[in-house]
Amino acid sequence: MGNRRYGASVTRLGGAMANDMSPGGRTEHFDITQFLTGRTRAYGLFEDRFGRVRRRFIVEVNGAWVDHEFLIDEAFVYDNGETERRQWRLRPGTHGVLEATCADCIGVARGESDADAMRMRYRLVLGLRGRRIAATFDDRFIRVNAGRMINRSTVRKWGIRLGEVFLVFEKPPRATERM
Repeated sequence: MGNRRYGASVTRLGGAMANDMSPGGRTEHFDITQFLTGRTRAYGLFEDRFGRVRRRFIVEVNGAWVDHEFLIDEAFVYDNGETERRQWRLRPGTHGVLEATCADCIGVARGESDADAMRMRYRLVLGLRGRRIAATFDDRFIRVNAGRMINRSTVRKWGIRLGEVFLVFEKPPRATERM
């Protein structure tokens, strides 16, 4: 019985967030490009489907507008010393919709946002135990405040959940004070 009550509360909370309206009747959308402009650091981990933490990492993120695209440069450093780089190209559309690509992305990533969150789905080629595999990502970015954002991504292969990636993005203190 307690679980049903909890579920109803979550449903109501989710509904309130999805219908967040600004004055004038316009729905506001979380602009991830505004959050990621400049330098951002993220702390993350990958947890497998059995709840075991498999990797920890830090990501240095730099975002900037170049012409009509928002470029994101990610530099990963893993707990075993391994490094990786990824560069995303984002093309925002209207009403909180965006498309993104990177060298490891299969096709185009598609994202949608509401007032404080963005959801992006895509397929990405990953290195796993010396092999390259294509996995499906379901990313959720949630703005905590002007200087922090949380990301949870469910990773699947053939519909089977491999695990989840958790990240906390933080702006440098000086950048946060100006926002």
